[in-house]
Amino acid sequence: MSVRNLCLICLVAGSTASCTIEYPLGQTHQSNFTYPESQVTPLQNVHGEATETAFGSSIQFTGQMKQEAIDNALAQVPGSNVLLNYHESVKILMLPILPVNTTTYSVQGMAAEAEVK
Repeated sequence: MSVRNLCLICLVAGSTASCTIEYPLGQTHQSNFTYPESQVTPLQNVHGEATETAFGSSIQFTGQMKQEAIDNALAQVPGSNVLLNYHESVKILMLPILPVNTTTYSVQGMAAEAEVK
């Protein structure tokens, strides 16, 4: 095997290597305010994600990503308008050879319907 082929193999292997880090952020009781006199009906467990990719810099998760993940989770169940007892986490994927970073914010919890009576 020539030195050129060995360098090419090392370059290809190094460019496909990646590092993934996941940070659990904890549990939150509800995604938005519900009135004290409202009737809250749990419907089913759901999971939602929001992902952003950047070249050359890292991405900080934002309130917009959080809201997009919650909206994606609630869209799975018709009539749901609040997410209860949901777990939040952020996963960061880094490609060391190419400066590409992908941040995924995810939520998992109980979709519910809240009606004011």
